[in-house]
Amino acid sequence: ASLAKGQLSTVLVKDLTAFSQTITYEGLKYDFLVQKSGPEVFSLRLNDQSITAKVREQPDGSLLCAFGGATRKVHGLEEPLGLRIICDGVTCLMPTIFDPSELRTDVTGKVVRYLQEDGTHLDAGAPYVEVEAMKMIMALKTGEAGKFNHLKPPGSIISAGDLLAKLELSDPSKVAKVEPYQGAFDDILDIVEEDETAADKCALLLDGFERGDPTTLAKDLTDDNVNVVVDEAAQLLQRYLVVESRYAGRPMDAVVQELVAEHKEDLTKAIDVARAHSQLKQRTVLCQQILKELLQIYANRRASGVDPAPMTLVSALAQLAALPGDAYGDLALLALRVSLVANDEAPTPRTLDTRLFDKASLTRGYALIELETGSAAATAFLGNLSVETPSKLTKPGRGGEPPVVFVFFSAASDAFLGGAKTVQAALENVLEALALARRDAKVPVTSSSSVVIRFPGGWGHVEPENGLKALDAAAFAVAARLASLHVDALSVRVGSQDLSMAAPTSTDWPTFKSVSKEQADVFSPSPLAKRRATARRAGSTFCYDFVGLFAREVTKEGGDAFVADELVLQGDALETQAREPGQNDCGMVAWRCAASTKEYPEGREFVVVANDVTYQSGSFGVKEDAFYAKVSQYARAQGLPRIYVACNSGARIGLADELKPKFRVAWVDEKNPQAGYHYLYLTAADYQALPSGSVQGKLVGERFVLDAVVGEKDGIGVENLRGSGTIAGETSRAYADAFTLSYVTGRSVGIGAYLNRLTRRVIQMKQGPIILTGYQALNKLLGREVYTSQDQLGGPQVMHPNGVSHLTVESDVEGVAEIMRWLSFVPRVKGAPPAILSCADPIDRPVEFVPTKAPYDPRHMLAGATTDGRFLPGFLDVGSFKEYLAGWGKSVVVGRGRLGGAPVGVVAVETRLSEQRVPADPANPDSTEVIMPQAGQVWFPDSAYKTATAIRDFSGENLPTIIFANWRGFSGGTRDMYGEVLKFGAMIVDALVDCSQPVFVYVPPHGELRGGAWVVVDPTINSDFMEMYADPESRGGILEPPGICEVKFRSPDQKKVMARTDAELAKLLAQPASAERDAAVAAREAKLAPLYQQVAIEFADLHDRAGRMKAKGVIRDVVSWEGARGYFYKRAARRLAVDALAKGISRQGGSLADATSKVEAFCDCDWSDDDAVLSYFDAHAREAAAMVDEAEKEALVQKLKGIFAGRADAGALVAAAMA
Repeated sequence: ASLAKGQLSTVLVKDLTAFSQTITYEGLKYDFLVQKSGPEVFSLRLNDQSITAKVREQPDGSLLCAFGGATRKVHGLEEPLGLRIICDGVTCLMPTIFDPSELRTDVTGKVVRYLQEDGTHLDAGAPYVEVEAMKMIMALKTGEAGKFNHLKPPGSIISAGDLLAKLELSDPSKVAKVEPYQGAFDDILDIVEEDETAADKCALLLDGFERGDPTTLAKDLTDDNVNVVVDEAAQLLQRYLVVESRYAGRPMDAVVQELVAEHKEDLTKAIDVARAHSQLKQRTVLCQQILKELLQIYANRRASGVDPAPMTLVSALAQLAALPGDAYGDLALLALRVSLVANDEAPTPRTLDTRLFDKASLTRGYALIELETGSAAATAFLGNLSVETPSKLTKPGRGGEPPVVFVFFSAASDAFLGGAKTVQAALENVLEALALARRDAKVPVTSSSSVVIRFPGGWGHVEPENGLKALDAAAFAVAARLASLHVDALSVRVGSQDLSMAAPTSTDWPTFKSVSKEQADVFSPSPLAKRRATARRAGSTFCYDFVGLFAREVTKEGGDAFVADELVLQGDALETQAREPGQNDCGMVAWRCAASTKEYPEGREFVVVANDVTYQSGSFGVKEDAFYAKVSQYARAQGLPRIYVACNSGARIGLADELKPKFRVAWVDEKNPQAGYHYLYLTAADYQALPSGSVQGKLVGERFVLDAVVGEKDGIGVENLRGSGTIAGETSRAYADAFTLSYVTGRSVGIGAYLNRLTRRVIQMKQGPIILTGYQALNKLLGREVYTSQDQLGGPQVMHPNGVSHLTVESDVEGVAEIMRWLSFVPRVKGAPPAILSCADPIDRPVEFVPTKAPYDPRHMLAGATTDGRFLPGFLDVGSFKEYLAGWGKSVVVGRGRLGGAPVGVVAVETRLSEQRVPADPANPDSTEVIMPQAGQVWFPDSAYKTATAIRDFSGENLPTIIFANWRGFSGGTRDMYGEVLKFGAMIVDALVDCSQPVFVYVPPHGELRGGAWVVVDPTINSDFMEMYADPESRGGILEPPGICEVKFRSPDQKKVMARTDAELAKLLAQPASAERDAAVAAREAKLAPLYQQVAIEFADLHDRAGRMKAKGVIRDVVSWEGARGYFYKRAARRLAVDALAKGISRQGGSLADATSKVEAFCDCDWSDDDAVLSYFDAHAREAAAMVDEAEKEALVQKLKGIFAGRADAGALVAAAMA
């Protein structure tokens, strides 16, 4: 039922296979342990006896139960008094037992105070305690009269069902006497016989049923013909994969949602899959044991006589070895080992070539365990400094030196002959071996990796300089893999030359530099290893390592330089400082970065500020808040883009630790703490020893009674909240004054989540939930296990569909790549014109993908599409379009791209049917998933809000905006009006009013713009910057032609047209009036009615054509789609050039319109010709700049005249000031 409602939590599915059940009957209580061992088989255990029953549901809802040697028909009915069962016509009642002497809570929260003294007599219905639940105070009442006794003291945290107090009942008969059943069921102990083979039992366990010890089951897979065992094993492994291939590496909610959609007609099939996965541990153990049996069979193939591995087994082993995730690590390694042995391939060697590798030096001080690599050329070990013997090597606890995975690889002698491509192949082989080694369950996620590669053949015939370039290029190509596999150290020996990869904190990462043989032959753990481990535990990258990620991305995209100067707060000012990574003394770090990029080869600057999750969990304290605010103000003052890398735990919480060992409790009764306490206090001596002001209260005798604790240290409470408010306001201001973007990695909590939203532009890593409260806290508040992960609250599956996250990425490497891609569309500083790249895509080429009357993907209109094997380019430069906010408001598409090399923001309209999904809330079992279909060419609340958001973002990025307007209107139904579509539609107008960059509204071919949709994008909203255009095949009007005909061209009007234009009808009407004539006229009109309805619609449609729009002056021009690309490129370039001059002239005062008139007067050319205006500006750039300077001087003179007005020497003062 819950799945049918869209509830995606499957936490309780495991209770379908094993659960406790208590029933009472005739004064006896039966405590059963029930296990489901098959689709229709249940095992009931009571008093060390097991009863097996086979149960099958009948069409009438009854159950056919086979047990005790007989088959019985059973009906059950839940009633207020208990469970009524009718078994073979005999009725019996299993009553619900309620003990009124036990006073239990039905809510989760805490005990505030008792309303009655301990030991007092209470009447039935008397309130006895106040509890707090969900921030509400409520009183609980007794059900019967009796003597009242406290059990839970005030302040206790309680869950639903907890016993708070007891009543000694005035009437003891109110409590039914129920004794536990101690007997045996000797008469029904005959077990249901099941004709099951060992393979059948294994299959049932793999389906999620309770079938006992999986190790024993696997060993029972025997047959005289060993090939039968192999075939059965292959089928069982495939059965495991049917379920786990769905779940491996994917969010649970996404899998369940997929299952529900796939089996919506029969949800029991979805439950079957979920039940099987809930028993993952048992099922995995079974498969591991099956693989061990196969390993023995193939290792002794001569003795066993086994045939070559069948394709079913080969396929299953390959799929098992590829399953992602820690839960499958050991299974994957075992599958690989079986695959190698079955194919008669040599296993990983157990000895290293000591001529190439000095293992003792390269793993100095580490206890080692060998790991599987699947490669004869690679050997791997897990090393740990915190143990002395390999037998003790386990996952270390927090705080210890993190383990290291060592990999030693001997490359082919001709590796450099093929250049970067063959070197890259060698590196990929090493990393594949490392990835396999890291799958071992003994390898913790916090471990780092050290890779040592030997190229014994040297550089071969390749020049060392070229070989080093090939090595660097190969490292760049596999950098994402290096980061994901935690490769913190990589050394290479080519012949006799030793090279080492730059540290991840370096701007040279991942390139190589020469080192001495002594350095290359000794491994020394990084001093930052522990902090990297802490960041990895949080699912992120150490903050200082982001420097290397940014440097690599800049270089990879064609830049030739990247510099990151760390910003440090010195007193009250920020300064750049050269210091070793990790020297920060607060949980926030920042850099001023300078990068040479394709857009700005001479260099551009931006500021990165990041949480250090290794410093007090990345929490925000007073120092962090002050530093963040200073960095943001620093970037804002200079108009630099500001990137926030978020990985935090919200506002810092704390207590005055110095008082914990000193405060005392004034009990009401020291012999009975349950009676509560009066207050907390310090002894006079302890109070005197504290610094002044650290506590507040009053001295009562020898006791200092505490009223408030201030504490000696700053940053443990509300002061952190004040700082959070400060940086929230600063972030909001920064969005208006500079380009702001957040990248969420690991997690972002509380104020961290608000900062992400306030930057407005958010990229979210898949392991980066954005949350306000942790799921464990919510579960505790709700009193049950509702949420199973932070992702259910703020993962990408929540934050991408709701528009908080603009993009989602798989890793930090991809995240940094997307940050730099977004920056490529953004000007160097706020207010500067965007950078224009040289473009290989000719600006004057025709736009070949043509929108159709039938629904189509609007992305094809922008980016192009392949049709019938041929690529048809779209409006934007080929390969330049990037969509943002794709998960939200799907009836509108927004993104950024390039037009002739110039960056633009685009808004397009989805013409196909889309869906908005509102998930069910796991905390409310009655809530239901809602899937709302959304028609194409219509604005809905979410897509209207999305449109307004995109327009504001584009304007803030100084991007021209092109709106491909194809809306028939707003959705005005009750649901959407209640959903605030009117408010969000008005926000589009607000966003356009605030635009300070050109906005082109263009109605594309077969597009239409009608009613309120036209109103909110009409160019008169902001005539300084907006222009509207239409394709010849587009339409615009208030109503669609059929609608307007219902109002303005109804049947009587159509009949008049018939009489005027149809010869036969005109002939009839010319005859004298008669009943016969009237009947003939009516028949003729009825016959012509459908045709003339189309004529009327055609006539109305003629009023909506682009020609009329142009004639009425509501659009600037009619632009054909084929030539729209070149037209709008020139128009945008001209507008940007004119606007830049006009803004410069009006900067010191005056309207933009007046300034534009001055620019028009300056241009000695045809003002209506975009090409002529652009050419004139190019030829007279110096004069144009002088005009702006002169206008600024004139404005300053006028201001000075106003200041000195009334003074006799005003002229002289103005002249002196200007001099």
